[in-house]
Amino acid sequence: MWPDRTPHPAIHEVKYLYQPIKVSLEKGTLKITNTQFFETIEGLEFSWPANGDGCELGTGVLSLSLIEPQSSFGIGWKSGP
Repeated sequence: MWPDRTPHPAIHEVKYLYQPIKVSLEKGTLKITNTQFFETIEGLEFSWPANGDGCELGTGVLSLSLIEPQSSFGIGWKSGP
């Protein structure tokens, strides 16, 4: 933070690095990784929105099995008809 309490650009980098969960898309699989060293994801809630053409297409809460520390979980799907 700057002395006048405005955010410094590096604060966004710190916010990203402190995230306990990383999400990536690899070959049609959504990979969710718990980057914490000692905690599971038990206290976290995964909500998702889907938007298209300026409209909200849907929302929901993703229920996941317990992901242990330093472990990943993959969700696969088929795209298209």
